[in-house]
Amino acid sequence: MPIKYLQSSVAGEEWTRAKRIIFENPTTGAFTVRFAEERAVLLADGTVLSQPMGILEDSRLPEELGESFNLLNPTTGDARGAVMTYEQLHVALYSLYMATSRRAHATPQEAPYSDAEPPIDEEQPADAP
Repeated sequence: MPIKYLQSSVAGEEWTRAKRIIFENPTTGAFTVRFAEERAVLLADGTVLSQPMGILEDSRLPEELGESFNLLNPTTGDARGAVMTYEQLHVALYSLYMATSRRAHATPQEAPYSDAEPPIDEEQPADAP
């Protein structure tokens, strides 16, 4: 057995989580949600280590968007007593995209400035610090 450099035993908790969620929204065909899973380890000192695990995929054709799934509390994992359809998920993600896009592409308002800090394009007096 090879020597393990700086080897130590550790105590902690381990769980699997979705690190990244990708929603494919094609113009035709199935809507697909991909979950990039990772294994997370919380060490006794509070350090969290993570390791990629793989991809889970869920695809739904437009005629399957009426199917539903239970909503869970992200902190406890307990059922919240409500369900969501894939169509409602699609509407929520579309709406989030549109709100984000509108904010990102909005024309910024001119910011006010004080006399002490003129904009860069304004000439400064020769004796200015």
